[in-house]
Formats: sequence, structure tokens, C-alpha cells
Amino acid sequence: VLAVPGEPSIRITIACAWDGLPERADAALVRIPGADPDVVLGGYLFRPEMQRGGAVIVLHGYASNAAETAGTGRLLAAAGWTALCLSQRGWIGSTGREDQGLRQPDDVLCAAEWLQRETGNARVGVLGFSQGGQVALLAAARDRPFAFIVAYFPCTDLRTWPQQAKANGIEYYLEDFVAPEDIARCSPVSSAARIGAPTLLIHGEEDCIVPIKQSEAMVAANPAIQLFRVPGGEHGLREHHGVVWPTVLAFIDRELEATR
Repeated sequence: VLAVPGEPSIRITIACAWDGLPERADAALVRIPGADPDVVLGGYLFRPEMQRGGAVIVLHGYASNAAETAGTGRLLAAAGWTALCLSQRGWIGSTGREDQGLRQPDDVLCAAEWLQRETGNARVGVLGFSQGGQVALLAAARDRPFAFIVAYFPCTDLRTWPQQAKANGIEYYLEDFVAPEDIARCSPVSSAARIGAPTLLIHGEEDCIVPIKQSEAMVAANPAIQLFRVPGGEHGLREHHGVVWPTVLAFIDRELEATR
């Protein structure tokens, strides 16, 4: 059941034809304990034919799930890396409630530990899209070391986001999912200085949903973070995949190889 932004008295019930992730022929369907007793995370584990000795956790954005990122998992496996496409808590395939980055980063730490035990890969990086990028950055600021972080068009400062975005309803969305006292905790810019893993941000210069200023704020807070700007790119960057992916893959290859 979802609230309509700006209309608190209206609720919409969404019925799904399935509440679990569908089986795939090219990946194993897995379930992983999350950071809280009532949270179990569903996902797909892609194993490469020729293992290079590194792994990547892939995180989807808001209102999505692991099935939507399976294409990325397949590409990573084709490049020789183990890939775990994870459904974040509150979305199809996982239990728990969506929390806009409050406890989801701790789920990522649990997934990294599970992935290391399951596959023997000590080197684990995280790649996230939109909210998944936000969660990846928050996880990177926790105590566990990651080999790298790639964050596509992430929201990094929940305080400034509603004023910067041209999209409507963001302030109501935040009211539904984030308590005022948790705004800073859910904003990667607040803990940017604690991120030690090599980090690459990918952001379109014409993104009106999560403006590039959000990524620029991360670089200002931690100059070691890299920003790949995509001229003309909007939120999603689907039409720019052919330009962006070689840069992302080269970054992942370099950082996973460097940590051997």
C-alpha cells in the first residue's frame, strides 16, 4: 500500500502477479539473511565461466528489484567477475520495509560477507543505480572495506535534493520514508570523508530527477571520488550505455585486479 504524494488521505494498493523473483537459467536464485531478524534478501548469483577472483554486488533503484539488474549481472559475469544482483529490503524478492538508505547499507554488508563465504572471493565491490548508488555509498562509509564503489546517478544529500530536482513530489516521498532525524544518516555526503574505497560516480548532466549537483557534492566532500559526467544524459542513462559501460568496466577491472 502506497501513499499518494501530497494526498495523505489517499492510499493505493498495488497487486503483483508474483512476490518472489522468477527463476533464471543463467543464474542461481539465492536468499541471504539481512541485517535484521525479519529481513531476508533475494537475488541472483551469476558465476562466470572463467573466474577472475573478484565479485560485485549490484543494487537496483527505487521501485525496482534484482530482476531489473540481471542484465548488468550477466555482463559482469561475461567479463569474468562473480555478480550478485540483490533485491533491497522492501522490494520484490526480499522481506522488510523500504527505508531509503537507513538500514539497507547494513544489508549490503551482510550480503558481502555471505558472498565471500559462498564464493571464496575476498575482493567485493558494489555497483548501484540511483537509490542503489546512494546505498552503495552509505555502505562504503561503514567499517567493512570494499574493493570499489560505482554509483550511477545517486542521491547524496536528502536535505538539498527536493529543491534541486525538477521532478514533483520528492518532498512527500521523503516524508513517507525518512524521519527528519535520519536525513543526515541517509545522506552519503554526510559520511563522504569516511569512504576509502576507490569510488566512481556516473551522472548525466541533464538529469532532472537526481541533478548532477548531488554527485558534485560528494566530490566536494571527498576529492578522491571520481565523477564521470555524461553530456546530455538524463536519469537512467539507457541511451548512453554504450558510452558509459566501457568506462565502468575498465574501472572495475582495474580495481579488482589491483586488490589481488
